[in-house]
Amino acid sequence: MYLRKVTVRASDGTPSEYLRLQESYRVRLPDSSSKARLRVICSLGRVDLLASHAARLYELLTDQHPAAQAAKDDSMNAWDWGPLLVLRALWDDHLRLDGIRRRLGHDPRDRGGRDLAERAFALVANRLLDPSSEHGLAAWLEVGFVCDQRGRRWLPRWRDEARRQASKTPRVLVEFNWLHRWYRTLDRLVG
Repeated sequence: MYLRKVTVRASDGTPSEYLRLQESYRVRLPDSSSKARLRVICSLGRVDLLASHAARLYELLTDQHPAAQAAKDDSMNAWDWGPLLVLRALWDDHLRLDGIRRRLGHDPRDRGGRDLAERAFALVANRLLDPSSEHGLAAWLEVGFVCDQRGRRWLPRWRDEARRQASKTPRVLVEFNWLHRWYRTLDRLVG
């Protein structure tokens, strides 16, 4: 993976430079040869807007961020945690959505110790990277590296198999308290 600067001209001819995270890979052709291709992993935005965040972005992309260190300790590769680190940088620095925490405060019913802004980040990351419901979020959290600002990984809480089969809702694989905490996050954001 590498960063690439791309110049795009607007309809009036004004050039703007954008920064992309790209990778090269090889495709096998029918005649058993291969050909190099480029794939854009994510577009990071306009260079002039990212200039003030360059140091933080460099820190994220060079494994100097606490979440990147936690990902290395968890033996996961860049496909698992890379897009989340970029989203975290955009969430905190560029979009300044970390202010949700200060505006909405802490949910007293949340015994998990993580606040609303951290759960909101996980929900948004899930919708952007692997769209699914709150129930599907559990499976995504199991295989994806999603962490809070301290580098603590979100993990789903699964129901006990025997109790799940004996219940009125055997299709629900996660604990109801865990699932309702995510539902409350959306309710608090809307309300």
